[in-house]
Amino acid sequence: MLEAGGCCLRPADQGYQDTYGKNLFMPEFTLGFRVIGRFYLFAGYSPTTRKGIIPVLDIDSKSKQSFLTAGAGFIVTMSKGIALRGDGGIANISYSEEALDFKVKGAKLGYYGELGLIFMVGKKLFFGARAAYMIGTDTIDDVRFKLGGPKASLSLGLLI
Repeated sequence: MLEAGGCCLRPADQGYQDTYGKNLFMPEFTLGFRVIGRFYLFAGYSPTTRKGIIPVLDIDSKSKQSFLTAGAGFIVTMSKGIALRGDGGIANISYSEEALDFKVKGAKLGYYGELGLIFMVGKKLFFGARAAYMIGTDTIDDVRFKLGGPKASLSLGLLI
């Protein structure tokens, strides 16, 4: 399956929310390969870039994040044209943040899980709606912060 759409991520880290906003909207792309029966392997990608102002210090900042997910999933037919989908796996969360002349960047592995519905529009075309959660953590100079968070996605896909 090949799927493209958009998602809204609510960052798990309060400091990130205070600087860049409580919701991030970003594109999302997924590729899945059936292994056997209802089970498949998948890989997904979502990038985002945001500008913000660090509270209290009133300093402009810029953040880039990308979420690369991989794992296994299943699809169960519920009724004609509607199926339940579940995915689980790992998330490689890459990040960079710039403020003044200071730049930090890194990548951490985290966990990813989602549930969703597939609505068949034709023989091979489908509309998807999913709710997911991904989480990872990192530490810079003894400051621990969270990466990822809950997200909701809408997509259009093609069974190939």
